[in-house]
Amino acid sequence: GVCDVAGGRGEITCRLAHCHEVRCVLVEPREAVDLQATVLKRVAPRLPARYRRHLEEAGRSERIERLATVVESPFPPRDAALAALVAGCGIWVGLHADGATEAIVEEALRARKAFAVVPCCVFPRFFATRATEDGRPVRTTADLVSYLAAKDARTCTTTLAFEGKNRVVSCDASAVRVAAGPADVSSAVLANEPILIEDSAATWRATRSWTADGKLVVQNVQRDLGDCVAPVVAGDGARTTMRIREFLTTLHDEGTGYLKDFHLHCASPGWYAPPPGLDDDWLNRFCDREGRDDFRFLYLGGDGSRTPLHADVLSSHSWSANICGAKRMVAVPAIGDEQAPGRGRSLCRRRAAGILRR
Repeated sequence: GVCDVAGGRGEITCRLAHCHEVRCVLVEPREAVDLQATVLKRVAPRLPARYRRHLEEAGRSERIERLATVVESPFPPRDAALAALVAGCGIWVGLHADGATEAIVEEALRARKAFAVVPCCVFPRFFATRATEDGRPVRTTADLVSYLAAKDARTCTTTLAFEGKNRVVSCDASAVRVAAGPADVSSAVLANEPILIEDSAATWRATRSWTADGKLVVQNVQRDLGDCVAPVVAGDGARTTMRIREFLTTLHDEGTGYLKDFHLHCASPGWYAPPPGLDDDWLNRFCDREGRDDFRFLYLGGDGSRTPLHADVLSSHSWSANICGAKRMVAVPAIGDEQAPGRGRSLCRRRAAGILRR
């Protein structure tokens, strides 16, 4: 659903709920809101004649009763029950939301929600500490648009098709964040959130030696790793080991196995370096010192090869980089509890299967 913040009389909420059957939560602290009056006075006159006549004869909208909720509270609500209503919405919007505009952006980014705001009033005296990227005070609506857009690299701005204050700042913060530098990577690790590090493998020796124009150069891999013995999981789940040279001859055969968990660094070091922000590799340093198996793996497979649902080693963080091909990754939040771990894993598998079917 949609959370309409500082939506006044609720015209956006009424249009979404009545005309498009979208579930809405209107957060408005300043005035008692009568959504039925709004839909009759502000929405009905703009409807096609037969729909307007039906609504006016009924005297109220069943869809508004069923789909729209009013929360009389500042944003974000402090009451737990009201906060849960807001958190249940997939996108938060503010059309000329005045003093709440920045709060919508910041709270949406914190909660990893999609948002769209159309800034209007700036209130420079109330928000005197705001500054643009070049250090100027935020005094105009254009300044405010730039100030809000700079809060996250994923935001975009566009112009809506009406006159007046019509610049919209939007972002799908539920998507995986793109790292702008090592600090972003560290913050994502601390928050236990996924993050995308673009071009992290572009300069690796492995990328330069084993790929060309984004494709695997099989003969080069054979040259460098062909005599190494690696674990392979067959299409039916059976595990075996074979020389990488032998595996590569069947790489593109239908139903071929998946070469996985090959200890590349131990067998032949120097092919890659951890991305900035992930180079404090204390777990593998410990394994090296104690003479234990490490967790620096190479994976190699043809179309459709995959790893089933699993938890990372020792429930730790994990990073993965492609030097060629594409990999779809599905992260499923933990479900269940210590008293029923089997049930939790079963629910996770069902949720993951549902995502993959989409």
